[in-house]
Amino acid sequence: MKVSAEQAKRMVRYVEVTRPIITKAAETEAKVAELAPKVVDLLIEKGALERSQRDRAIVNIQDPVKALESLRKFAAAQSVVKKVADPESMGSPSGEKKASDDGKSKMKESDAIWLRRFGF
Repeated sequence: MKVSAEQAKRMVRYVEVTRPIITKAAETEAKVAELAPKVVDLLIEKGALERSQRDRAIVNIQDPVKALESLRKFAAAQSVVKKVADPESMGSPSGEKKASDDGKSKMKESDAIWLRRFGF
C-alpha cells in the first residue's frame, strides 16, 4: 500500500495531536495506581474498611464509576453517623430535660469508640 504525501501529513498530525492526550492518560493512570493503595490503607486505618476488603477496594477505587459509587455510599453512611452523633439528639430517654441535663448526655464508651473509628 502506497501512502501519499497528504496521508503521511495527516498521520503525523494525528500523532502530534493525540500524543499529549495519551501521555496525560498514562500519567493519570500511573498516579491513580500509586494513590489507590494509600487511600485504601487510610480507610482501613480509620475503620471505614476491613483489611479483608483491601485488594478488592484497591481495584475498585481505580475505576472512576466504582469509586464514585463507593464514595456515594460512604457519604450516605456518614450522614447517618452524624445524625446519631448529634449531641442535641441525645437527651434523656423520655425526651424531657432534667434540671442537671444541659441537653448533651454522656455517650457510652462503646459509642464513642465507634464514632472515633469514623473520624468523629
